[in-house]
Amino acid sequence: MDYVQEGKVQYTAFSSDSPRVANFAMGLQGRVYQQCFEQGREYFKWMAFIDLDEFILVTDPQYNYSIPAVLKQYESHGAVVAHWQRLGSAGVVERKPGQGVLETFTKCMKVCEHLKGIANLEYAFLGPNAHQFTYQDGKRGIRPGDGMMTQGSHNLPNPMASPLVVYHYNGAVAEWQDRVQRLRGGISGMTNKSSVQYEIIDRESTEDCLAGRQAHGAMVRRPKPTFGCPPSY
Repeated sequence: MDYVQEGKVQYTAFSSDSPRVANFAMGLQGRVYQQCFEQGREYFKWMAFIDLDEFILVTDPQYNYSIPAVLKQYESHGAVVAHWQRLGSAGVVERKPGQGVLETFTKCMKVCEHLKGIANLEYAFLGPNAHQFTYQDGKRGIRPGDGMMTQGSHNLPNPMASPLVVYHYNGAVAEWQDRVQRLRGGISGMTNKSSVQYEIIDRESTEDCLAGRQAHGAMVRRPKPTFGCPPSY
């Protein structure tokens, strides 16, 4: 709420009655993404299409950990894409009040071929799912680590976690158990959530992924707001 009042976050009410977007998977996600494209083109050059449990992190210090510093090299491209990396619970059953995601979870699976992207709104458009865009003729998405292009694929071979990576957090065990009970079908219309998939991710998250904790440590500390959210929010 404090970010909304400061103008850093725009809150938009969204109706579940919004018409389904053609050629996108079932669920609300495509409708939300389409609205973001339509509204964002008038105001922004770039827009990242990620979920609340995902964070784009800069892992190469030459960019001073700045996403805009990476993007400015690719303004003639349709999008900048980064690979997905899943982070497990690391045995954390429940987070304490005020215990943040970035600082808490550091055990991960190997980076995978799946992509998420930052769309150049001048050249990119909604794709068939959350992991790919369609592009204006002649434009492509680019992986900044090696310059590999993608026209519309949701994955690329030889995944890398530099200079950008997308951390996808499961959260604590109690959080993903609650998610399975409430959101078995998700919002994308593409997946069915089950405890088995989360247990596998937890078991296979054996590598150290510290970029989130490092980013958290670099954040400017400030007191939490004392006001609550008004009913309209």
